[in-house]
Amino acid sequence: MRDPGYEDWRPCREARLVAFNGRTLRAWGGLGPHNVGFAQLLDRPRALGGGKVAIVFHRADSTRYTPYELCIYDTRVSLYNPEWMAKLRDDDPVPDPHGRGYKGREFNAYFADTADIFPEHPGIELVAAFVRSGYSQCVIHIYDLRGDVLYEIWHDGGVGSCYWMQDAKQLVFTGVNAEVDWEDRGYPGLERAHPWVIFAIQPRYGERVHAPLRAEPGDGPCDPAWYKCLWPPEWTGRLRGGFSFHSTTRPFKADPGRAVGVNLNWNQRRGFGFEVDEHGEEIPGTRVISDDYRRARNAALTAASDAATHGASGNTNPSGAPSGDADLAGDISVDRGSAGAASAETNPVVAGLADTDSAGAAGGDGHDTLIPPDPAVITLHDLPPIIRRGPQSAATQPSAPHAAVP
Repeated sequence: MRDPGYEDWRPCREARLVAFNGRTLRAWGGLGPHNVGFAQLLDRPRALGGGKVAIVFHRADSTRYTPYELCIYDTRVSLYNPEWMAKLRDDDPVPDPHGRGYKGREFNAYFADTADIFPEHPGIELVAAFVRSGYSQCVIHIYDLRGDVLYEIWHDGGVGSCYWMQDAKQLVFTGVNAEVDWEDRGYPGLERAHPWVIFAIQPRYGERVHAPLRAEPGDGPCDPAWYKCLWPPEWTGRLRGGFSFHSTTRPFKADPGRAVGVNLNWNQRRGFGFEVDEHGEEIPGTRVISDDYRRARNAALTAASDAATHGASGNTNPSGAPSGDADLAGDISVDRGSAGAASAETNPVVAGLADTDSAGAAGGDGHDTLIPPDPAVITLHDLPPIIRRGPQSAATQPSAPHAAVP
């Protein structure tokens, strides 16, 4: 299975199944970018039907916007008619606390990945998330390669990436929390309504929880192992010049069975990354700053200095955020490519949320220069408690695209 453009995080237009002689057996996707979100060819255990299966998360119609479909093809039978599709059905229980009449068919596939989560079950598993378009309600399913659901949990807010910590038995997700707006957590006036979050669950084999995950850690079926948000809100709640989660990766320095690499975007560009342990804490000494971020910061500092020399202030940093030059001498400067924080365009759904104006991020738009902060400013933090809840939760209200899902 070849996935042109996927390995180096460019927008993925097409996935191809290629024979050993170089002949393309089937291509998915087509004309525009972001038509394919995930593709993998796997050997399926005999107990689940055997053969090789192609898992493709793609848009069925590449010429216009259509929802993504998560299709599993038995390559022995057909490359055009999927053996099964991962999706919700009308008879699937859907949490609906406010009686809006949600139906399973209204939820579209939104994210896919694979991991060997349940050693007691043959083969590796397919992790998939589904969202109801325009709303924040999201369900996470873990399937076997035959299509049986082995685990289910709901989350108020979409998820955009995951990583399996095998030794810690934790499945880590990045996404947003849309229970309430930032304002209802005591932080009014932010451009981006909902917090970016990273959390870990410990899936139990055969458990299907028809209720939303809580944000407070615990041992119950609706409790995460840990739950953090990207901090501080002054930076992570911005549309222009803000930070967001991009992806999770295998860590470089820490134990890959008990840690996860986290990559951040800044202003839809490569930012920096760090590693997080099984308790949700950043591991010291693991930060890697991309060349893109370093260049953007240096250019903004230079522009601000030039403006100050001519009697104008070039610093439009949020109140309280440091604006002086960062001491980055101890950091590693690399362009991490597929292993580092990359463009938001690499996630086909994240890309649809890119409504910020990145022009002038380094002072090129003729306006005041926004200086990217010292990377040390951006951290993980416990999600602030809800201090006020509106008449309806976010899951029942249409949300702005950037707030509904990451």
